[in-house]
Amino acid sequence: MLGAFSQRLAASSATAAVDAHQPPAAMRQRRAVAGAGVPSNVRSSRMTHPLPAPDPRAAPRPKRLKELRPADVARILERDQRLIVPVGTCEQHGPHMPLGCDSVIVEHLADDLSAEFGVLRAPTLEYGVNVDTERTFPGNASLRR
Repeated sequence: MLGAFSQRLAASSATAAVDAHQPPAAMRQRRAVAGAGVPSNVRSSRMTHPLPAPDPRAAPRPKRLKELRPADVARILERDQRLIVPVGTCEQHGPHMPLGCDSVIVEHLADDLSAEFGVLRAPTLEYGVNVDTERTFPGNASLRR
């Protein structure tokens, strides 16, 4: 309830401040000449126009090994025998970031490289050394002997 009240109060205060502002005569005259009919301090709720959707036929797609059939893999390997192997960890980086942010970053990089150069991309290996920290985070674990 308090949140809704605060929002209404802020909105009414902002409206009153805009209504109280009287633009100089020269600005009023320019608005009338332009024929816009909308004060210059009123903005659209939409900040930018959306970009057109990319044509899926135009953009090369990453060649993810786990999404391809064996015949497709053989065809790709005939042209290029390289393999991108993304490696990232699953560990804490503080309360503000997801545990898998390292893996997410290398997965996007591997996808970009695979799509641009036509190189096969292996599944991500989520491996890393996770040291104990002073503060423990849920989901944080390590393997030991």
